[in-house]
Amino acid sequence: MLNNGWPSLIWHLYGYDLAPAAGYFGAKKANEPLHIQYSYDDRSVVVVNQRQEAKKGLRARARVYELDATQRVSTRTPRSMSAEMPPRRCSRSPRPRGESALLRPRGSLRRGQGRKLGLYWVSRHPEIADFAKTKDHFTPMTQYADYKDLAKLPAVTVAAHAVSEKSGANGEQGTTRVSLENSSTNIAFFVRLKLAREGGEQVLPVLWEDNYVSLLPGEKREIAVKYKLDDLHGATPAVEVSGWNVAKTVAE
Repeated sequence: MLNNGWPSLIWHLYGYDLAPAAGYFGAKKANEPLHIQYSYDDRSVVVVNQRQEAKKGLRARARVYELDATQRVSTRTPRSMSAEMPPRRCSRSPRPRGESALLRPRGSLRRGQGRKLGLYWVSRHPEIADFAKTKDHFTPMTQYADYKDLAKLPAVTVAAHAVSEKSGANGEQGTTRVSLENSSTNIAFFVRLKLAREGGEQVLPVLWEDNYVSLLPGEKREIAVKYKLDDLHGATPAVEVSGWNVAKTVAE
């Protein structure tokens, strides 16, 4: 199932109004043909290639951050490698420790000037299933993951700048590119971008390149959104920026 007919976190890739949810962008990232990921079973960072041909000249880097944005570990492949089937393991993340309840493993994969990122939030208290008591499709849990420390993230402001342009044979297609920058010393978590008509009404349907992103201190991202100009109803496009610990603002 792609979407649900009632408010729910299950099956929800997009809503009844065609607004893409966070799950949509998570599924999009997880299913990209060439992907770098964190594996929860053995804490390894793995390069996954779902293409039919090998990809050569790759360099992988894995970093682990504490919740306060302190970098704890940084490893990288010593030389160029190729990505083939089966998945290629390139490093391993440390076990959680300390007072904070979360770790932030992040992997990056480069080939030439291109870069792919994999980002995960990992609880220091893993989920533990009691498989011995599984009944039908239900398995009870003896311990749940703990993400309460996300509530302790300091509030930050993300600077945003937007540029819009027209395209298509008759100029019927609109594209807005949003530049984001986290100039604070804290993590900007779950930054959400929303395309709206001037005045606040959301424009749908739209196609975002990415959304619900997290930015480290000093990190920059550029994200594009495509839409039909007719859906603006003659209004000027505006991009609202908000997030878990991010003050709501409108891109200039």
